[in-house]
This record gives sequence, structure tokens and C-alpha cells, in this order.
Amino acid sequence: MILALFLGFLIGLSVSAPIGPVSVLCIRRTLEYGRMSGMMSGIGAALADTLYAMVAAFGLTWISDWFIGHQNPLRIFGGIFLLYFGIRMFRTDPCAQNQCELKVHVAEDFFSTFMITLTNPVTILFFGFIFAILGFGVAHVTFSSAFLLVLGVFLGSAGWWIFLSVFVFRLRDKMGQQLFMRVNQWSSIAVILFSLGIIGSVLVNLLK
Repeated sequence: MILALFLGFLIGLSVSAPIGPVSVLCIRRTLEYGRMSGMMSGIGAALADTLYAMVAAFGLTWISDWFIGHQNPLRIFGGIFLLYFGIRMFRTDPCAQNQCELKVHVAEDFFSTFMITLTNPVTILFFGFIFAILGFGVAHVTFSSAFLLVLGVFLGSAGWWIFLSVFVFRLRDKMGQQLFMRVNQWSSIAVILFSLGIIGSVLVNLLK
């Protein structure tokens, strides 16, 4: 049972650590609003990943079938949602916002990354594949093992986002204003490019 928790932790860490749009949002919000903003952005993504891990671990096929069957409209929605945040970030003056560090948009930070992560249902297939390889397939896993596996995914994912937020926050004080501005500009452009890539990939698949 402890093995299930440990493996879940490693899986959650491996899902969250690669650089992607949520990583960029987390870094940008940490720089702009502080640690809590970055952490809540990460926790939103961690919860969405955990829900997908739960679907895979407990074999909730009717849920996974619905999400996989609607992955194109979900990804289009996620891409547009991400594009909105990218444009808004690009048009926001980070220096002016930085003076209001206590004004943390906790609910928006959480729900935005939760929704963006949830619009990528292919994650369910990833979890199902990894769980099966590790011997935790639906046909061979007990309820307690599945629960600990999912709990481990959340702890690993959330732990990564908390670490990233604290690390970036400590770097923020060492940044000059010019570097701070450049990082914010680059992060905005990166989010916009990620969103266009998501939308473009869906359109290409639809045209095949």
C-alpha cells in the first residue's frame, strides 16, 4: 500500500514537472502577485490531474469515454481560454500590478488552471497506461491501493507546484526591473503560442 502512495507521488511529479502553459502561468503569477497566487494556480492543475487519475484508477469508463469522445471541443475551449489569459497578461503592466501584492486573485488563479488542465482528457489515457504498466490496472487493484495511488498523484503534483512557486518567489527579489519586464513579456508570448498550438493541432486533426 505504501508502494502505491510512493508510485502515485512519482507519477504526479512527472505529470506536473514538464514545462507547459500551466507552468508558465504559475511562474508569471508568482512573479506578479506572490507565492499564494502561484501555489493556487498549481493546486488547481493538481486537482484536475487528480480527478483524471481517479477516473483511470477506479475504472470509471463512462466518464473517461465522455471526455475522450469530446476531446476536440474541450481542447478548443481550453485553447481559447488560454489565449484569453495570454493576451490579458501581455496587456497588463506587471510593475503596476506588483505594487498590489496582497491583492491575490485566489479563486481565479485556482479555477483557471483547473479548467485548462481539465480540457486535456488525453491525460486519462496516460494515467491508465502508466497504472497498468506498474501493475495497478483496474482488474488487479484494490480500493485502498487505488485510493493511495490517487492520493500520491495529488501530493506529487501539488508538491511540485508549491516548490516551483517558492523557488520563483525567491528569485523574484533578485531580479532587476528590466529582467522582470522581459520575463513577463516572454511568459505572455509563451502562453499565447501554447494556446495557438493547441487550437492549431485540433483543427489539423479535424481536417484530416
